[in-house]
Amino acid sequence: MLVPDGGSEWQGEINEEVTVTLDKPGRYIYKCQPHMALAMVGAIQVGEPGNLDAAKTRAEEMAAGSATNKDRLNGYLSQVE
Repeated sequence: MLVPDGGSEWQGEINEEVTVTLDKPGRYIYKCQPHMALAMVGAIQVGEPGNLDAAKTRAEEMAAGSATNKDRLNGYLSQVE
């Protein structure tokens, strides 16, 4: 997971709904731990993008642990402005 400086991390339980409030601007990256090998990840941008370099670095680290879809997260990051 990656959150902007001052942001809060979150964690959910399998098959349970999770609600979070993202109040710090920047990019958030999250993953589905049981399916990380399939690159089940997501990216959220709140307000100004800010931490793009940190997000790209984290995307590379997460891709290294994936068996497939290694470019999925970089693709998501390229879509946010």
